[in-house]
Amino acid sequence: MIKQQATSYTYRCSKHLFCKGISYFSVGILLLVGAGIPLSMGLAEDEDGSDRRTATQASLEEKNLGRTALRPRIAIVIDDLGPNRVLTERAILLPSSISLAFLPNSQTSADLTTRAIKDGHEVLIHMPMEPLDSSVDPGPSALLLTMTFQEVLHQLRLAFTQVPGAIGLNNHMGSKFTQDENAMATLMGELKARDMIFLDSRTTPATKGSIVARERKVKTISRNIFLDNDRSTIAIRKQFFLAEEFARKNGVAVVIGHPYPETFLVLEEWIPDAVMRGYTLVQISAVVE
Repeated sequence: MIKQQATSYTYRCSKHLFCKGISYFSVGILLLVGAGIPLSMGLAEDEDGSDRRTATQASLEEKNLGRTALRPRIAIVIDDLGPNRVLTERAILLPSSISLAFLPNSQTSADLTTRAIKDGHEVLIHMPMEPLDSSVDPGPSALLLTMTFQEVLHQLRLAFTQVPGAIGLNNHMGSKFTQDENAMATLMGELKARDMIFLDSRTTPATKGSIVARERKVKTISRNIFLDNDRSTIAIRKQFFLAEEFARKNGVAVVIGHPYPETFLVLEEWIPDAVMRGYTLVQISAVVE
C-alpha cells in the first residue's frame, strides 16, 4: 500500500503544472537550506574559534600574572639622607621603587623629602637611636634610654615635622635602644597612632623592634641585607648577589644601603640587569606585614 500511494501521488502530480511548480519550489528550498547549513557551521566554527582564542588569551594572562606574583621581590632603602644634598639628590634620581630614609634635624631634609615624595618615592624617618658603644655618637635628636617618656615623645614628634610625608620610621644605629622593650613600646605607640610602619634595621640580633611592633599591631618588616658595610664595589656586588639569593628562597628581600658613591655606582648598574633577570623592585610598604 505504501508503494502504491507514493506511485499514485507522483503520477497525479505529474499531470498538473501546479504540482510541478510546488515540487520545483520545494527542491529550491532544500538547495538553499543545504547551502545555508555549511555557512551556519562555518559561522559557528568562527564563533567557537573566537571563544577558544579568548579563553586562551585569558589563560595566558592569568599565567603571566602568576609568574609576576611569583617573581622574587626586593625592597631597597637608602638610609642617612638629608645632610649631604648632592648625594641625596642622586638618590632621588633613582627609580621610585627605591625607598628613601631621611635623618631628622637636617636643614635640607624637609625640602628634599618633599621632592622625593613628588618624584614617587616612599620616605621614612631614619631615627637616630642609642648604640651599645657609648663612644659612638648617634647624632642630634637621638632617642636615648636615659630620656623620660615625655622626652622621647618630644623627639619623635619633632622628627615627624622635620621629615614631612613619611610613611614610617627605621632606626639609625640603636643597638642599645632597640633592645629595650619599654622604650620600643613608647615608639610603637606613637607609630600606631599615626598609622606608620616600622622597618627594623636590625643593628643588633637582640633587637625587640619587630616583636614589640607586632604586639602593638604596627606594620613592620626587618632588614635582611646590608649592602655597604664594606664600601668596595666588589663587596657591594657580592651583597646584591646575597640579596638575590635571599629573595629567591624567601620571595622577598629587604635591603638597606647608604648614600656612598660606590653604592650608587653598583646600584645604578644592577637595577636594569636585575629587572631583566626576573626580579621585581618594590617600595617598602609593599612588603610590610
